Amino acid sequence: MMTNIASVAVQRSSSSYICKAFQQVFRIPYSILVPLLRDSGLVTEEIAKGMYKINDLRQRYVHPLLEGNSYEDAKKAMNILCAVITSFYAMKNNQHKHIVP
Repeated sequence: MMTNIASVAVQRSSSSYICKAFQQVFRIPYSILVPLLRDSGLVTEEIAKGMYKINDLRQRYVHPLLEGNSYEDAKKAMNILCAVITSFYAMKNNQHKHIVP
């Protein structure tokens, strides 16, 4: 019985460590994360470009002096995001399609 309790404790501890490590990914700046994903082969160059396009649209609303048409930019961002997600799943299924605008 003691072994099972120790095993559960180790599993919980490593699971907690993995969770904390995964949370650190969200602290990586976007300008570093996208090349990291691309260079490690987790996304294609095409997907990375789509991710940069979404970030460029987002940047319009971060700075108070930059303006844009939020409705049109939201539509563009959603279309690019859908294309990025579709390309990502196609890449993972070895059916890579060039659909990111």
